[in-house]
Amino acid sequence: MNKIKMILVSFLSLALFSSPVYAITGNLNVGASAIGACTIVSVTDIDFGVHQQNAGGGTFVSGDITVNCQAGTPYDVTLDGGQQTDGNMRFLLNEDGITLAMYDLGSPLWGQWGDNGVTIGAPSLAGFGTGADEILTIDALLNDNLFAPGIYSDTVVINVNF
Repeated sequence: MNKIKMILVSFLSLALFSSPVYAITGNLNVGASAIGACTIVSVTDIDFGVHQQNAGGGTFVSGDITVNCQAGTPYDVTLDGGQQTDGNMRFLLNEDGITLAMYDLGSPLWGQWGDNGVTIGAPSLAGFGTGADEILTIDALLNDNLFAPGIYSDTVVINVNF
């Protein structure tokens, strides 16, 4: 009987503690992605000031967008068409909700500044971050002809894509 117990214990030990007869394998993929970072540090609004009705000519002013992107991060800054847009033209809307005054936004580097055709068919501004604040100048032109007295305004959305 002891011999049978010993054989049983040996057999059970082998069954419990031996390697499995079959095995399958798989792969565990390990990776990481790194993205750059950009922030809009500040924006200097554009104010065309006070104008005399039908004065003629145009008024030029400028504003700034300051962005900061990590060194080497590619970025693209777009300006949408504003609240009143028609093709490649932006308009200020009078407080009466009817009267419009045409204006344009651009850059001293390449002309009209837009969003690559989404609402304004003008190019965006692309660059590579330096890790320091970068000041991007916006030139603005208001057509002083044919607009009625009142307060005019618009809001343009700035997007920094990176």
